[in-house]
Amino acid sequence: MPRPNKTSEATRQRPSGSRPTGRESARTVVYTDGACSGNPGPGGWAWVIPGGRFRSGADRHTTNQRMELAAALDAVRNIEGPLEIVSDSTYVVNCFRNSWWEGWLRRGWTNSKKQPVANRDLWEPLVEAYRARSITFRWVKGHAGNRWNDLADRLAVEASLSQRGAEGEGPVPQDSVAPSTGKSRSRTLHRPGGAQADYRHFDGTVVYTDGHGKASAGPGGWAWLVPGVRYRSGFEMRSTNPRMELTAALDCLRTVEGEIELVSDSTYLVNCFVNRWWERWLQQGWLNSKGNPVANRDLWEPIIEVFRSDRVNLRMEGQYDGDWPGTARWLASEAVRARRGAEGEVPQPGT
Repeated sequence: MPRPNKTSEATRQRPSGSRPTGRESARTVVYTDGACSGNPGPGGWAWVIPGGRFRSGADRHTTNQRMELAAALDAVRNIEGPLEIVSDSTYVVNCFRNSWWEGWLRRGWTNSKKQPVANRDLWEPLVEAYRARSITFRWVKGHAGNRWNDLADRLAVEASLSQRGAEGEGPVPQDSVAPSTGKSRSRTLHRPGGAQADYRHFDGTVVYTDGHGKASAGPGGWAWLVPGVRYRSGFEMRSTNPRMELTAALDCLRTVEGEIELVSDSTYLVNCFVNRWWERWLQQGWLNSKGNPVANRDLWEPIIEVFRSDRVNLRMEGQYDGDWPGTARWLASEAVRARRGAEGEVPQPGT
């Protein structure tokens, strides 16, 4: 995830008529975070004032970005006076660090691509509060041992799991936070184990996968790439898009050693683990909910076996993955065009 620029909050321009108070020491520091199991899926948000108040909430069907915004907005609405909002979300922080909001207002709440700004219902009141009050934003690296960022994360995760919020002051009750796993968490990573495992983060190799084909049988291609390192693609004369998505994932799991963070845009692949379809398949002898044999079992079975070995995380691709998902898609489609696969080194962006 790209790191925000280091422009000083004290030197950034504020809208006309709004000036910093000069009493930076009087600011209330609040840590905010959002969590989502699946994207979209059940989510939670939280904010915590170090040694002071905390509050969390939930949404049954949302996205990680909306939960990050909801946490910041709720903090603004419930905490009076000058604020310093500390977040690990570049989506939130860079809006104000890089003045995205100014362009949105000039263009009537459309983005640089002339599309409506996503999550405007949350952005608009947050921007309005920012313009009216003394509010600054500071980025902190997530899951890096910051006590208060970790606490906000755990509160958000617990809210997403239980689908109920909590609030209070002083030490946070243990039943208000998801238990620590001894490892840092990532809110959009999914594992096939219990609920706690869904949020463990492993600093492994990031791999982007994609498949290219049609719903009915025909020429298909697949590809995976490790950013800046290597790629591999393949072709099948007669296949389907779901099979190509699974083939890309399986080939990556068999080829790339060590712990892997597998990134895909395939809900067919991701939802198998988010919704634990695989558990029902095993319980029912590889029959689906309709009592029919599970399609593509020859691919699913070895994929699930690897995921159960506890070395792989899986997540949907997101806004901050840059051009890598598109590159994987291009490689998969190129395999179909050329009627053959390829492999080699992936250049770093700009080289």
